[in-house]
Parts: sequence; structure tokens; C-alpha cells
Amino acid sequence: MPHTTARHPPASSHRCSASVPMSDFDGLATVPMSSSGVAANTSLNEQEQARRLHVLIDKVAIALDLSSRYRAELHKFQDIVQDLDPAFWRVTIIQQATMFKSLDYQETILNAISETKDEIQQTSKQLTKKQFELEKDQSNEILALCRQLIFDPARERFDFAEEAFEMLKDAAKYPVLAEYIRNKTKSKVILSVVRGHATTVRKEYRASLVMSVLHPHKRCGLTQCVQENAKRCGIDTITPDMVLRIAIMRQYIREHRDIVAVTEDEPDIAAAQ
Repeated sequence: MPHTTARHPPASSHRCSASVPMSDFDGLATVPMSSSGVAANTSLNEQEQARRLHVLIDKVAIALDLSSRYRAELHKFQDIVQDLDPAFWRVTIIQQATMFKSLDYQETILNAISETKDEIQQTSKQLTKKQFELEKDQSNEILALCRQLIFDPARERFDFAEEAFEMLKDAAKYPVLAEYIRNKTKSKVILSVVRGHATTVRKEYRASLVMSVLHPHKRCGLTQCVQENAKRCGIDTITPDMVLRIAIMRQYIREHRDIVAVTEDEPDIAAAQ
């Protein structure tokens, strides 16, 4: 029998052809793999591998819409990735690109927050400048009303801010202020002014009475006390009831010195007149 030599199939027929899927990146060729999962480096020289890695990085950067800054950072990452097995290129690049995208989003959000804060501050400044304020004459008109109310001899309650505010709605006596009060925003401003003046007037009146009795240098008789308070409060005609009211309050002060003693923070009555 003639000697025959057994023919073996080519070595390549034993190899199982595999590849890394690149379906997410159109136009990028697959990378041949050996049966062990190691890239067939013999089929790609280093220059071709570098070119394909560069293309892969570009496609990932475009797919994630990276900013120019982080796209450049991703390309710098190529030198590190190129030393890896090509089978790991895609997952490594995408992972790094995703991190850059997160940083990109973070910077965008922080910039938006900063811009919003600036806009809020600018708007707040503009609103503050445009905020409604009473003219000095109108404020003085409210102050005069509060002083008249506190000098009323029949007054039982000295928390009269709301009462004064209601009186300002009389368009016949206070045409401008009454018109302002119809506006909700302006009404709040006026009420705040009324409350401030009412507090100031109460302190003035109290200090005047206390000092007229207890102050070592400013105390005076009943007549002078009545006249000074009437003048400050814009009262032209002094009635017996007004005198009696002040006389009673001065007597109360004498009998309760420990309660109504003069304090260092008493307002300057002379300046208020």
C-alpha cells in the first residue's frame, strides 16, 4: 500500500472567529479576536490600532455630546487605553467619557445656578428701587394724625394704629392716602408707616409726662406740661377734659415712680416738638 501522508486542515480552520460589537458606532470596523478573547494583533499593526482607537474616541465623544474641553481630555486618555487589549477599549472609553459627561453636566448646572442667583439679585435691586414709598409730607400727615389721637382725653386704648389706618381711608380728609390704600401693595406700606408713627407717638407722650414729673431738670407744672404736649400734638384749643386727663396721669406717675421711672432710652421730646 502506497504510503500516504495525512492531510490536516489549515491551522486557521481551527480558529473560532470572534469580534467586539461596535453597532453603536457606525462605520467603525470590528476588531478580530482569537478564541481566547485576545485580539489578533497580527492583523492590525500599531498604527492601525491607534487610528481605530482615535475613531472610537471621536464617536463616543459625539454620541455623548461632550464639550470641546472634555473631548480633548478623552483624547488624552488614548495613550493609556492603547496599552490595553482592544477588547476592552470600548467599555473603558465609554466609562471614562460617561464620567466626563457627568462633570460636564455638573459644570453646566453650577453655571446655571450662578446665573440665576445673579438675575435674582439684579431683579431684587430693581424692585427695591421701585418699591413704593410715601412722600415726606404724606408721612408727616400720618404722624400728625397719630399725635391728635393720643391727645384725645376720652382715649382708653393707646394701641391705635388700626384706628388711624381706618381714618386715612376718608377720601374727603386724606384724598391721596385714601387712593393709595385702595391698592393692596401700597396699603401694606402705609399700614407699616402708621404702626411706626403710632409707636413713636406713644413713646413721646409717655416720656413727656414722666419727665414733667420725675426728671430733675425737665420737670414742670401742670400748665406747662399741657401746653407743650398740646403744641406738639397740633391741638389749638385746650379743653378742661384735656387738662384733667394729663393731671390724672401725672398723679399716677408720682404714685408709681418705680414703674414709670425715666429711662436712658427715652426719646428726645424737645427734638420732636
